[in-house]
Amino acid sequence: MRTCPYFRWLALAVFLSPAMTATLGLAQDKALSEEVAVVTGYPEILVIKDYDISLLAELEQNQVRLDATVLIGNTGPAPIDEIDFDLFAREKYYGVRVEVTDVSALAGEKASPVTFARVTEPPAPNPSEEGSDSHPWITRVHLPCALKTEQDIRLRFRYTIAEVDPTRRDLNYRIIAALPDGRREACFISDFSWIPQVLTDFARERQADERNFFPKLTKPTWRMTLVHPSRYASLVVDGRLEKTEKRGDTILSQWSWRAKGLPQLLVGNSERVEVKGPEASVVFLLPKGAYDRQVVETMGRFFLRALRYYVNLFGPLAGNEIHIAASSAGMGGHGAMMGVFLDASTFQAKGTEPGPSESKGFDEVAAHELAHSWWGISVSSYGRGTKFLREAFCNFATFRLAQEFGLDKFGETRAILFYRGIAGNLLFEPTRDNANLAYTKGALVLDMLRQEMGDDVFFKVLADFASRYKDSHITFTDFLSLCNETSRRDWWPFFDQWCYGAGYPVYRLVDFVSNPEGTLWKTAVTIRNDGQGFVTCALALGMGAQTRRESFRVPEGQQQTFTFSTSARVDRVVIDPDHTAYQGDETEARMKVLAVGESDNGWLNYWKGIVSWQSGRRADSAALISKAIDIFVRALGTGNAHPAFYYSRGLIRLQEGDAQGAREDLKAFVDRCLGLVAERSSKLEGLVGTLAYAGIVSGGPEERMEKFGRVLDAITGQEIALDPELDGWRKWWEANRSNYEIDPRARSLSPAGVK
Repeated sequence: MRTCPYFRWLALAVFLSPAMTATLGLAQDKALSEEVAVVTGYPEILVIKDYDISLLAELEQNQVRLDATVLIGNTGPAPIDEIDFDLFAREKYYGVRVEVTDVSALAGEKASPVTFARVTEPPAPNPSEEGSDSHPWITRVHLPCALKTEQDIRLRFRYTIAEVDPTRRDLNYRIIAALPDGRREACFISDFSWIPQVLTDFARERQADERNFFPKLTKPTWRMTLVHPSRYASLVVDGRLEKTEKRGDTILSQWSWRAKGLPQLLVGNSERVEVKGPEASVVFLLPKGAYDRQVVETMGRFFLRALRYYVNLFGPLAGNEIHIAASSAGMGGHGAMMGVFLDASTFQAKGTEPGPSESKGFDEVAAHELAHSWWGISVSSYGRGTKFLREAFCNFATFRLAQEFGLDKFGETRAILFYRGIAGNLLFEPTRDNANLAYTKGALVLDMLRQEMGDDVFFKVLADFASRYKDSHITFTDFLSLCNETSRRDWWPFFDQWCYGAGYPVYRLVDFVSNPEGTLWKTAVTIRNDGQGFVTCALALGMGAQTRRESFRVPEGQQQTFTFSTSARVDRVVIDPDHTAYQGDETEARMKVLAVGESDNGWLNYWKGIVSWQSGRRADSAALISKAIDIFVRALGTGNAHPAFYYSRGLIRLQEGDAQGAREDLKAFVDRCLGLVAERSSKLEGLVGTLAYAGIVSGGPEERMEKFGRVLDAITGQEIALDPELDGWRKWWEANRSNYEIDPRARSLSPAGVK
């Protein structure tokens, strides 16, 4: 049986007295803290309680100067005379250079310099490896006297952060960016340590991140003074503006925290725009001359509606002003307290006609990131289940909000998981949590929990969770305990199946018999579960023109008979008639795809086109893939979509007799394939991997390569060996692209890919 030691207490805790439950809860917490300590080096001993930060933005010099005072307390049992800090320990990864010029201990108005060193541990064998994951920079501070238990100290750091190459576009984070149009931007978010943070054990913390068992991070109070030239504008996204004034050619603004945590900000060639509502307002920081006012107004109304919806679900947070920072350097898609970082392209008009999402005024990224105000920021998580408690909760909230706009994100996500064959993958793997599934399967697990609990109990759990742990930290155990406490049921078996367990139920109709019994009919329905676990599933009993709905569930590996009394003879029985239950085989997976209505998801529309073709609905298939292409082109703003889309539509057009359309699509497919290899630093594996995601090729790495070669051979009539950079194919294509004609062998290919 799948087991996690500290959860065993939970089954016993249900229905016990409060005193006994509390005792068992201590045992759970101890077991969990031991697991977290093994992974992260915690529990915390040195706690940062407060920051006082001054930041001077010198963007023309591609740098910022900082003066950060940190209040640190010793909560451990022994005195401490040395503290290690993470202050951009991974300089190489972030593309910055940090110079610490002074560290002082503050006592009232007096500042006393203290000894510090910036060293790599372990020592780097050569300078090129300094600041890498293997040899991070440690800012080591030697205290003037040992910090005793329950004693605090204030340390002031003075340092400069400089971008090594502000024009680089291949970094994961462009912290200080010089943009092609001459504008400049500095964006500091909580993903990296731009202000000093206590470093317990870098290697262990990196291991925790890799396993998605995040550590228990400090949640301090803070204040910030921000100074920059008047030609720039700024926004501390999760801050409250206390004061702003112009001093000559500079602007000074002072901010304070709206919730405990870490400050996040944007400074750039931007301007502030406000959209007001009756109960709240939205303040945007937008790139000058690079946004569409109508799009901004639409987004403002969307944020106000989303805020109202989330407050009704989870309860209010501090303040009634939402801050939106638009990054031109790709730093968007990030949450803050009552705020969101989005890419500047979000606020630009995309074409002449609105796309499916824009026509409804719904933005999935914006909705998800705003939900982080509750899940991840106000209520922070650590240890096992961190991603679930953040991303699954945020996507659940997003998907519920989408229903208010007539969109079925739950259905889309479920269909994609089943169609891709990953619906049964583990959320909580033995050595790590699956981060990607937290967003998708995790949100569906929460929705299944809602259905099992009932709306009243489930949403009470969420509201209580948000209020009880506001400005605090939680674990997966805390959530499970609250579920048990509120519902007076043991939910461990549910989470054991859906988080720790693999697979899903596969319900099959074995037989049904409907016989008269007096004035009624007695119908016996036998159902077998060939899958793993169980879930409540709908059952449709057909009686001529009438249909009656029932529900059932069957444990894995079992067969059960259900008896119903009906007013007429049952002539048909359908399991999961709407294709909305988390169950089914490959046939059911395709039905789930077709069951989703109007969607703004490009991948889902693509796969709907493939399934439509496979199901004989060929009149719809090319149109659905065309819709997918349009969605991607508008979203990416590049004029191109995924190469698989052109491959599949080209083969469908070929089979439907549209030779010219097929030729253009297959040319686009080859163009995109060769272009993707160039964009991905000539990594053929990356190209084949993305085609495998689409379903064009399948199997292990070598099998995928072989199938991709067969595809190129068939559509071109050539047999050119694959090399890592596709140089042979690229040279042939450069010479023959203009007069390319589809080889007859292409007709043997399937739009669904080479299986």
